[in-house]
Amino acid sequence: KLRGFIFQTPLTKVLTAACKQFQLTVGNDSFLGAGASGFVFRATRSDGRSVALKVVTGIQGMIRLEGEKNKMSAAHNVCPDEVMGVEEDGFVTFDDGAALLLSEV
Repeated sequence: KLRGFIFQTPLTKVLTAACKQFQLTVGNDSFLGAGASGFVFRATRSDGRSVALKVVTGIQGMIRLEGEKNKMSAAHNVCPDEVMGVEEDGFVTFDDGAALLLSEV
């Protein structure tokens, strides 16, 4: 019963949906860190590239993550060698949260 509960948490739902949406694989040792607005995982795209996947839950997390996406995209346009870029298809929202896919890690 605990296993079913763990798989139903909002974070797990968003992470699972993001992996499916972006066609990602996230391994057992993929957790990179957590901050005030989400969790970051190392993931592998279907073409073999390593990327960072940031996931958030809740409305406030979604709003913050979209703002972060906009700021990172603008900064990457000015300093492409200094700022990690957002993947072209790299922002998606779900019922329980949102995900941001960042360029190669």
